Amino acid sequence: MALRGDLREEDGAQIVLDGRVHGAREDCGWLVRKRDNALHSFIRHATKHLKGFGALVDFTSLEDGWQLKLSFATAAGGPAALKALKRWVEALAKTHGEPVYAGNSKLKGEAFERFKRGDEMGLNTK
Repeated sequence: MALRGDLREEDGAQIVLDGRVHGAREDCGWLVRKRDNALHSFIRHATKHLKGFGALVDFTSLEDGWQLKLSFATAAGGPAALKALKRWVEALAKTHGEPVYAGNSKLKGEAFERFKRGDEMGLNTK
């Protein structure tokens, strides 16, 4: 989401992933069930878990697609932390290649492996 989504700064910073734009991409489309335009249950579960850490996720089902928004509460670093996440993910993809959707809600690739580990070695995120 941080790689494909657009950073928007109205009403505080948000990363917005628009299904009308990115929904056809394999690495984004799997987030939402096609039959009813709702988040898959494991994505709903993950967003509830992340809320405990200050990550705020808002999903909206639209007539012609969907929209997923990510922001951080002030206690979790707020807009500055969200912008840092966006820069870090983009730097990972630029340095190590974009992650590849491997099916069954899994991604593969060096950038994704480093993301999972929180590895910042060798990145210029400024």
